[in-house]
Amino acid sequence: MSHTRRAGAWRPGLILLGVAAFLSGATAGAQEPPKTPNADDKVAAQALYDEGKKLKADDHWEKACDKFAESQRLDPQVGTQGSLADCYEHIGRTASAWSNWTDVATLSSRQTGDIARRREEVAREHAAALLPKLSRLKIKVTERVPGLEIKRSGQPLRDAQWDLAVPVDPLKYEIVASAPGRATWKKTVEVPPDGASVELVVPKLVVVETPPPVPTGPPPSDGTAQVAAGGVLTGLGVVGLGLGTAFGVMAMGKKDDSLDFCRTDDPNKCSQEGVDLRQQAITFGNVSTAGIVVGGAAFVVGLITIFTAPSAPDEPEGEFAPSAGPTAHLDVGPTGFSVTGVW
Repeated sequence: MSHTRRAGAWRPGLILLGVAAFLSGATAGAQEPPKTPNADDKVAAQALYDEGKKLKADDHWEKACDKFAESQRLDPQVGTQGSLADCYEHIGRTASAWSNWTDVATLSSRQTGDIARRREEVAREHAAALLPKLSRLKIKVTERVPGLEIKRSGQPLRDAQWDLAVPVDPLKYEIVASAPGRATWKKTVEVPPDGASVELVVPKLVVVETPPPVPTGPPPSDGTAQVAAGGVLTGLGVVGLGLGTAFGVMAMGKKDDSLDFCRTDDPNKCSQEGVDLRQQAITFGNVSTAGIVVGGAAFVVGLITIFTAPSAPDEPEGEFAPSAGPTAHLDVGPTGFSVTGVW
């Protein structure tokens, strides 16, 4: 890459020798960045740096700082960082300028040669001149509750910075404090320039009462399954009643047929054929009775099941324990049947 990206005067007030040192050796021996930039990063960084120089020449310092900062992010270089420090100094961001000048001095001190030495001297001069102008913000924490997090304009502050007057740029900052189970607290504070010192107290965060968990049970039935079961029972009951009626008619027919083989003066004295017909009539009658009893019981229980099916509950889920549902019991006796149930 061409070294022209690191060329150019930073500000009129620089010592001539210091300027020459920066211009001629800005790229030499730069500290290795954590992530090696690729070719695209280098090309973009060069374009950003060039655009930053043009903006600076036109006194568009705010925009120039943005270009230098992005160039430095893509391809960190000592020269670019020096241009960025000078840019921040021009727009009054004293803490950012001081921090970058200090970094330039530190990086240059790790290099050898007259150029690196002069670059370090110039950076230290600027950092020293800015030191008394640094404004500071102290965020005092009243109560350190578990999980407490403090952010300054969206950037988290580690607890090591709490209760400490930290150099900051003279700007407006939004301070937000939050913690689990506590109400979030926020406040905007403005830090003046020229060595001002501001202290902001974060009060005890208000405890937020959380309602106890609502007990939950099995989801209540909407009655669909129960209605379906009742329909099945009702249908079986109809079939049973139909079969019972049919066998009843057949039983009466067999009994009437047996009379042709019995004595007219004594209907109970019959021939063997009459006895057989009479026996078939009894059998059909028993089947008829059973069909009517079972079918009737199934029909009744089916209706009970249908009419006692629950609808969608109005109460919140889990407020009441679910019931066992309707039950029915069939008792068949020699002379009839009975149905008992609970619903």
